[in-house]
Formats: sequence, C-alpha cells, structure tokens
Amino acid sequence: MTVIDIKTVPETYVWGEVKHFFRRNTESSTSSSAISIRGDINANNRQLIDLDLRVNGFNNNVGLRVFGSADLEENSIGVDHVLADASIDTPIIGGKLKINPRYDLRNKVLDATIGYSFRDTSLNVDSQSKKLTISQNVGKNNRIIPSIIIGKRDFSLSYCRDLQEGGQVMTTWKPDDCISIQWTDGGWDAIIRAPIEGYYKTNGGVKVSMKQNVDVSL
Repeated sequence: MTVIDIKTVPETYVWGEVKHFFRRNTESSTSSSAISIRGDINANNRQLIDLDLRVNGFNNNVGLRVFGSADLEENSIGVDHVLADASIDTPIIGGKLKINPRYDLRNKVLDATIGYSFRDTSLNVDSQSKKLTISQNVGKNNRIIPSIIIGKRDFSLSYCRDLQEGGQVMTTWKPDDCISIQWTDGGWDAIIRAPIEGYYKTNGGVKVSMKQNVDVSL
C-alpha cells in the first residue's frame, strides 16, 4: 500500500508469481535455469495487469526479461521492454564482463549497459544516459561509488556500508543538489533526502519515505 495523501485512500497493489526451476546434471558439471512470470494489479484499476517474464539459464550467466501488460477489457497483451544480460569470464585479463542490451518497443530505442569487474573494483557504462559508474570495495563491508555523466556537469558520490543479515546503508552526495540516505534491512526500506539548500521550505524540504515488503503464503 502506498500513501500519497492522508486525505485520500491509500493505493493498494496485489501481485502473484509463478516460477519453475530446471536442473541438468552432466558428468562434469551441474547447470540450472529458471523461468517465472509475475503479474501486478492496481486495486483501483483491475482491468490492467502488469506482466514481468524472466528467464535465467546457465547458472544465471544468461538471462532474458520481458515487460508487458494484459488488458482484460480489450483481451489483449502488449510488450513494452525487452532486456537481456550475459556474464562472460575473461581468463586472459581476469575478471568478468557483463553486457545488458535493452530494447524499448514502444519508442523503438535500442541501448545497452556494459560492465566489468575485477577483484574489488567494478566499472559500468550506460550507453543511453552516458553515465560512468565505478565501485571500489574498501575493507570487508564498505564501498565507494563515484559516478559521472559524460559531457555534463553531473557528478555523485556514494558510500555504502553492508550490514549484518543482508542489510545496507547508502549515503549519496550530489553537489549543489542533495544528500540522501537509503537504509534497507530485511523487508524495510527507508529513504531520507535533504536538499543542499532550502531544506526548511515546505515544498522542497527534507523528504522521508518508508516501506516494508511482507511475504504471504497461501
């Protein structure tokens, strides 16, 4: 449930997912793959179902994801985005290369992200936004993540601290813009965003949002 205004009824979403695993055993190795489909329904608009189809194979080294929607009133299904990803080991230079091509069917736009990781350092380039991101592990549970948009004066610096049991706290600083803190712990996710200037203003001040994911088994 998402509360937008205390004077209005909260928005309610319902979703369901079906997943099937495949496993193949050979004399030298064991490979696994999975296929799943998820549907999301807004309780205020139950005629439209958002669809998310995922296919993962070869121990998650290759994957395909398709976003679409089903219109129950029109009895039609449409596809909006197609995403693929592939991870390739590079034994000559070491590390791993990751390629993520994406295609927007509605706007007919093709782009991709390319990433490379080696030991404690990883690099990612987004061809559409021309954003370069570098992540450097510092110690056991800390990461420094600077990013810049090539050709623009758009820079940010993040510090991420891994917590016990899978949680993390990330602080991001954008010069002349804002400072934000994101804290995830279990099913909780909290974000605090404060502008560099004007934090006392009503419409542009500090913003706080929190949400919790709850798993329900029927």
